[in-house]
Amino acid sequence: MNIAIFTNLDLASNFALNLLIDKIASHQTQIFVSSHVGSNDNLSSDFLSSDLRNLQFFEQSLINELIFPLKDSLPNSKQVATQLKSFKQLANQTSRPLVHFNHVNSQQGIDELNRFAPDLIVSIRFGKILQQPVIDIPRLGVINLHSGLLPDYQGVMATFWAMLNGEEEIGTTLHFIDSPKIDSGPIIARNTQKLNYQQSYLENTLSLYSAGVESISLAIEQLAIGKALAQKSQTGTSQYFTFPSQQALEQFAEKGLKLFDAQAILSFMQQYLPADLKSE
Repeated sequence: MNIAIFTNLDLASNFALNLLIDKIASHQTQIFVSSHVGSNDNLSSDFLSSDLRNLQFFEQSLINELIFPLKDSLPNSKQVATQLKSFKQLANQTSRPLVHFNHVNSQQGIDELNRFAPDLIVSIRFGKILQQPVIDIPRLGVINLHSGLLPDYQGVMATFWAMLNGEEEIGTTLHFIDSPKIDSGPIIARNTQKLNYQQSYLENTLSLYSAGVESISLAIEQLAIGKALAQKSQTGTSQYFTFPSQQALEQFAEKGLKLFDAQAILSFMQQYLPADLKSE
């Protein structure tokens, strides 16, 4: 099959891709990336609080501006001697260029996607809302791995809101995207795990992707042999969450919760570096 992977230039997306790309090596794959979630207005200093800007540094700036450029400049022998790959390395593994795709819904984007002729689109944290002309392109549809339990936690930063709400579990939902309505399509699979309140939001989010990627892999295996995916409509009360306000962030901190643990994330990122560049 031709599989288009839609993802975002952030740490969790890259980690998920690292887990997925070897599992689907028998298929023809191309990676299409957004640079951020939502509009450019969401990145303005007026929109992002200092807490969210600090989180953005660990989620995006550190890897895209420092670690990955360094990693991609290393000799091949050192690049392969790491546990995790950069976006460029992952694209090289597919033998197709990485496509920057903020313009996915434009005619240019539609034309680029049609040239690859995907049988399936797999979305993981992609930052743009797909419109119907894009959704209609792949013959097997569009499946999305949402980092929250649907329909309870639609929207962004589901793990943050689950922590703030005192939930016992978090998880991922693999579902079809069949319309531009966000996180509303039929459910293929859900994975749950106990919420670890000793860890930060970012650590808990990263912990979701091992099981989530396995669900994607199993779905692709079924589709590849011509088997339709089991699916069920979302039932229950839908809740849509946006980026947290300053008040929500303060409530989060008052509960002793953390958006990120710098030391833990820096330790996680050591998996991207060869041994001679790792800190002791």
